[in-house]
Amino acid sequence: MNRWLDRWRFLWEEEIAPPEEAPRGAREEPAGVPRPLRTATRFVLVGSLATSLMSQIIGVRLVAPVDAAAIYRAQCLQTCEEKYHNCVKNASDAQTQCYQTAKTALDHCKEVCTGQSSVLGRVGLTTCLSSCDRTYTKSQTTCAQKQQSQNKTCQTNFQTCKQACNSGT
Repeated sequence: MNRWLDRWRFLWEEEIAPPEEAPRGAREEPAGVPRPLRTATRFVLVGSLATSLMSQIIGVRLVAPVDAAAIYRAQCLQTCEEKYHNCVKNASDAQTQCYQTAKTALDHCKEVCTGQSSVLGRVGLTTCLSSCDRTYTKSQTTCAQKQQSQNKTCQTNFQTCKQACNSGT
């Protein structure tokens, strides 16, 4: 250890001044690195070395201290589950709203067709009502696809959240 310290001794030891260059005043600081800088350098070096060795020898993780808390993981997983259930509920509410909107549009379309029945005639009325039914069926399919997509997003987010809880980040 002394050989290593000898290499770095220039940081805290000053060179010996030749006899002809003796300090002029008694209160004048000698040439070299000032004492506070030497002390600070030594403190930082010893502190970082001690911290590094402690983390290697003892196995303490200094980056993610929440890993040590068993409660953290349980709370994290519970939060993930709550977010998942809220996401699924929101997706279900959105699907219900979508179906209601489609039903309202169907009813309106049929009212318009019925209101125009005198102009359209029997065949035109049947065609108009069929068109309303086809549009309604397409709207229902779109609502179901949106629901499925939102459920997949909820599931993906839930899995990502669980992985984050398990990794401690």
